[in-house]
Amino acid sequence: MRAVEIAVASLALAAGALVAPAAGTAADGWEAAVPLTRSGADVWDLELSLVEGSGMATWVHWTDDRTRLLVARQRRDGSWSRPGVLPGTGQVVEAEVAADARGRVRLAWTVGRRVLTARLRTDGSTSRPVVLHRTPGGPLGTRPAYLRLAVNATGATVVAWETMDDDEAPPYAEPVAQVVARDAGGPWSPALTLSSEGVPGIRPEVVVARSGRMTAAWGERDGRAWSVRAASRPAGEDWGTGERLSAEGERAGVPHLAGLPSGRVAVAYAFRSEEAQGIAVRHGSSGPRWSSPARIRGARIASWVDVGLGRTDAVVAYTDRRDAAWAASVSRSGLVTRTRLLPEVSVYYGMQVVANPSGEAVAVWDSVMGDDHPIEAAVRRRDGTWGRVARLSAGGVDGFLGAPVIAPDGGALVLWNAGDETDPDSSRVWVRSFAPRAR
Repeated sequence: MRAVEIAVASLALAAGALVAPAAGTAADGWEAAVPLTRSGADVWDLELSLVEGSGMATWVHWTDDRTRLLVARQRRDGSWSRPGVLPGTGQVVEAEVAADARGRVRLAWTVGRRVLTARLRTDGSTSRPVVLHRTPGGPLGTRPAYLRLAVNATGATVVAWETMDDDEAPPYAEPVAQVVARDAGGPWSPALTLSSEGVPGIRPEVVVARSGRMTAAWGERDGRAWSVRAASRPAGEDWGTGERLSAEGERAGVPHLAGLPSGRVAVAYAFRSEEAQGIAVRHGSSGPRWSSPARIRGARIASWVDVGLGRTDAVVAYTDRRDAAWAASVSRSGLVTRTRLLPEVSVYYGMQVVANPSGEAVAVWDSVMGDDHPIEAAVRRRDGTWGRVARLSAGGVDGFLGAPVIAPDGGALVLWNAGDETDPDSSRVWVRSFAPRAR
């Protein structure tokens, strides 16, 4: 689904120099893949989070014209529980999961026109769901889509989504970007539309800092093109006015947002203008104050893009004009260093990256290898160098990336589903862990 949020407080989740990835064994540090489901099924919207240092995976399971949300937990010995159905999540469409520093797990999901939330208890039950918002019906009815969730160490929470026309038939309802916020221990706010009045808004991304300051970035229609906007909300206050981040006269792709508990944030988006095209990256801090955009050359408006954030730089994973996999380091001063991870036509669908405060990162993507669509990954070390690409999924199957997470010590998990490309009911859910070498 989506670019990965900063879901746990201990995680973080211009032309420049070109460096090559460091040599190494392809699967160095990656443990054997673990199947979380025993048989094939129609699954989607795989999500992954860390709860007190252990993985938690959720996904939507379709069977007999019904959907349910399933969850599997990683035990302290590294093994995984069998998946269980979360009560109260029947007919779920999308779901997000995140946890605070005390391990209290927050769920957000959509059903029809409703956005709901609940706590996931340690015994597998859920608290009574709260309806955060209900989109309107009628000829211009909408439903929530592209759900996002972020939680900080104390439990301050922000949920965002894009509204989408509910029947895909005229008259069409324009999309808007909306958000609901909750300070630690406080009540939920009413839903607020982030995008300008009467202007389409799409794909909001959200993060929340240790202080409770929330930041959102979204795409907004600007004449015949799209722009990138951002706004913030200090703890206990209202959302500020949206600020344009993309340049005037520039056509921008959807934004990708990452943040640190300290309040530092970074946004990345593809762009095209009459003079150039590529990826723009802007650093932000509490205030908010945004840096001038740094430009990564070689990408195009349709490139896959994602961003992670460490203390010293933003880590951007992207594809170039030939769909080759690349990574770039963008310092706070705007210095760009690019690394080609794989040659041309290496990314088939989707690319994600997560980073921790120390700058270690994992980039993952759906690759293409003949008729195969394997899941592949590359790991960035603390010194900023990248290891050799590892193939995570088995051969002969169609893989679809779910999500990666990375821990403060550099350990990582990657979740995906894979099955026969011609049979949607054949997918099984898999997870694979990365253990960094002892320093």
